[in-house]
Amino acid sequence: MIAVDKVQLGSNSFSNLKGVVDSGTSVIVGPSSVVNSLTKGIGSQPDCDKISTFPNFVFTIGGHEYSLTPDQYILKITVAGKSQCQLGVMALDTPENVFILGDSFIKAYYTHFDVANRRVGFAKAVQV
Repeated sequence: MIAVDKVQLGSNSFSNLKGVVDSGTSVIVGPSSVVNSLTKGIGSQPDCDKISTFPNFVFTIGGHEYSLTPDQYILKITVAGKSQCQLGVMALDTPENVFILGDSFIKAYYTHFDVANRRVGFAKAVQV
């Protein structure tokens, strides 16, 4: 479990949360009350033409800011030859109200799982 100092989307923010990093989770998952408040106005299927107008999703962990652009937390998918967008953030009430930082986060940041020392480290991922 990691301490998440703050989660912010636009002018909305929440502090003193917990988190886990999970490569088996496709999206970012967080407590319903927090996620619903943060993503209000974006919707679960945002208009793909408006992606650039949405704010960055910022996680502050260990005093460092990890920012996701809308292109990173909004998924573009094609269904039956038609493109649509899906919010890569899901509300789910977990026992300790933790954020699960899944692939939507991990693809933007290199994640090092140091199991022996019970630590997780992040670095900006390089896109090739």
